[in-house]
Amino acid sequence: MRSIVLAAALTVAAPVFAQSGNNLEIIHHPNYDKSVFMPFSPAIKVKSGKLLWLAGGTALPVYHDHPHKRDEVVKHLTNDLEAQVRQTMDGIMQTLKAAGASPKDVV
Repeated sequence: MRSIVLAAALTVAAPVFAQSGNNLEIIHHPNYDKSVFMPFSPAIKVKSGKLLWLAGGTALPVYHDHPHKRDEVVKHLTNDLEAQVRQTMDGIMQTLKAAGASPKDVV
């Protein structure tokens, strides 16, 4: 099953990867700290189609070490679901802003 999901994801993503490299823009927040081991970006913008792909939105800070460090995770997460949703949405809003987008652009 996992291979079917992976194959489907790659099929959907193939047109993006097939485009020229200068057509993609990696999006980072203005406060991006390169000293944090973050093996991915919060978003990638496809310029020709004006598409923005967001990924990895959680209640943790957008930039945090990978693999996760338990002490850091515990410091940022509470048992308050409402607070975690707020933190998640704040990170998404920051990513949209860094890409020059807003919630009105989300479909």
